[in-house]
Amino acid sequence: MKRLVLKRYGKTAAGRIGAAAVLKALGVLVRRHPKTALEMAGAGLSEAGRASFQEIKAAVIPSSDNYQEGSAAAPAASPNDTVETKTV
Repeated sequence: MKRLVLKRYGKTAAGRIGAAAVLKALGVLVRRHPKTALEMAGAGLSEAGRASFQEIKAAVIPSSDNYQEGSAAAPAASPNDTVETKTV
């Protein structure tokens, strides 16, 4: 884990300091409160699974809006996209 975090955030001095602080906090959390750490990991995995299922479902099953307009179904945009639609 240390190698992964430093590889991603260790390019600058501030990044290395922040990575060290995060790794220390995670270490303390896992050692002193393992049940809480597992619950947090489980909640994160559950939310990630739910979001990915919704994206796959939107890509596979066409929405009713697309049927009403007569166009082919397009996959839904990711919630992280900042694309705006404009009406002509």
